Amino acid sequence: MQFRAHQLQVVGETCPCDEAWVVARDEQRHRLGESLDARAADLQKIDDARAWALAHTAVTRANADAARYLIAERHADDIPEPTVTAQEWLTAERAARLEDDVHRLICETDLDEHHTADQADVDTAPFTDLLDIRELAAAEPAPAAEDDVRIPTADEAQPALDEITAHEILDADELSHDVDHDDFHDGGDMTDLADVPSCLGSSPLSTRRQRSAARTAADRHRATPTATSH
Repeated sequence: MQFRAHQLQVVGETCPCDEAWVVARDEQRHRLGESLDARAADLQKIDDARAWALAHTAVTRANADAARYLIAERHADDIPEPTVTAQEWLTAERAARLEDDVHRLICETDLDEHHTADQADVDTAPFTDLLDIRELAAAEPAPAAEDDVRIPTADEAQPALDEITAHEILDADELSHDVDHDDFHDGGDMTDLADVPSCLGSSPLSTRRQRSAARTAADRHRATPTATSH
């Protein structure tokens, strides 16, 4: 392009077709830059949502890893799955019931005293209008590309961000209420930070409360004027 511009300067002429091409190219690059900037903003929102979700589920995932390790250590998952099918269980149960009926005593409670005329208007036919769920599943098309990983758009990730924000607001309200309640019953500000974890529990929400309560207690402790001796 620089060589072509040098040629135009040497000739001393300006070709209208070259000017139109340069203008069109600049407009195309400008639109491409705007599109890339918008996509980068969307990807940043999605990345923030993923990081936020990972931070909120860190304790749950750690507990799951600890549970899997404990189960493996106790060999609780080494027991093989039963190979007896449901139909085999039903067949064995029916055979055992028929065998017991041969030796079972017939009592008065086993006699049917109802007349067939009383049940003449009762429909005893099986209800077969609804299809079995297995038949419905067999008729559905096989899923295609169900394991493909797709990055959600910013609009799809926004509901998750809104839900997390709502949970944060509720947690903050509960934390503020709990701190005020503890201050009221303690008769003063919390100055002993070592007692904070023992009074708030060990759940994920309580962990966040412990940290926030510790910071609040530290701020109050620093803000409290200390008496100086003269």
